[in-house]
Amino acid sequence: MIASFPILNLDIEILTFQEVIDQLLRILTSSPSVTRQVVTVNPEFLVRAQTDPTYHQILEAAELRTVDGSGLRFAAEFLIRKAEQPALFALLSSSLIFFLAPQRLRPFPEVATGIDLTQELLRRLGSRRVRV
Repeated sequence: MIASFPILNLDIEILTFQEVIDQLLRILTSSPSVTRQVVTVNPEFLVRAQTDPTYHQILEAAELRTVDGSGLRFAAEFLIRKAEQPALFALLSSSLIFFLAPQRLRPFPEVATGIDLTQELLRRLGSRRVRV
């Protein structure tokens, strides 16, 4: 089972870019005739999901949810720090890490944007006859 972190009532998987690619290749090759949904979650998705229950259900039902943007990495770091210290200090320390040492943001090690994942996935699949 893949570890995840909840942001605004949606669990987002904690994976590196390479791990996301590995999961996508596994999904595509394990049962190629089954339709599955993978979502690259950005802040706008989470905002909409707060007021649109159907949209939230769609996101929740996806087989895989990845972090698409540094805004969610910042939000997760802030939430972790807010549980450990007062909100103002959490905001300040999260901001410093975000700007000065983004590689230290927790818990998401990297961003896995939809376009980057798609390009890498198609490159790796090459001429294999797999539907994406």
